Amino acid sequence: MASTVLIIADDFTIRHLMTTTLTPAQLLPYAVSYGTETLHALATTEIDLVIIDQTSPAPRVKNTTSEIIKKYPHIPIISLVAPNTPASIPLAHDLEREISLPINPDELITMVHALIEK
Repeated sequence: MASTVLIIADDFTIRHLMTTTLTPAQLLPYAVSYGTETLHALATTEIDLVIIDQTSPAPRVKNTTSEIIKKYPHIPIISLVAPNTPASIPLAHDLEREISLPINPDELITMVHALIEK
């Protein structure tokens, strides 16, 4: 059974890039914007991993990430960050990782599969 990856990004281009990268790797991308879409997806779908765009406005990212960690601590998180920029949110739990934009598709897929298999 394919694993479901929740992609949280306001930028359509990032959601599209993640979707087209993950689909051929036998993963089921579920792309949403921040806000109620995110909370609805987590409440109604079995999510195996979250990819969150940290290049979006920081308060929204921080609030969303904190909420996921608090309510779903078992779900690994990959943070997308701007090149040469440290994550705006400290790695809050041992399951979180970061990857810089522009992404290397092979690196992303390898990281996703490794975190899901843990």
